[in-house]
Amino acid sequence: MVRNSRPCVFIVDDDEFLRDAMSVILRNARFQCRGFGNAEDFFQSLTMRNCDLLLTDLRICPANSCLGPDIGAGEVWGRGSCRTESG
Repeated sequence: MVRNSRPCVFIVDDDEFLRDAMSVILRNARFQCRGFGNAEDFFQSLTMRNCDLLLTDLRICPANSCLGPDIGAGEVWGRGSCRTESG
């Protein structure tokens, strides 16, 4: 995997509007960002690219089942709550 100087955030959520909005905010903050509508696409991409932080919809890809030891994670619920875990 090629390591870039900017941290890379992956967003896994089936809500396209939310994925796009979060991507815009993160890119404006100078993060690399990539969105996925399902866990399968996220897992396939992990083999090709480094992920520094995973933001995921808990129902689609629970962080504790998606992570390697070097990936931080935040789980996002649709009701305005969030929980974070570090890998």
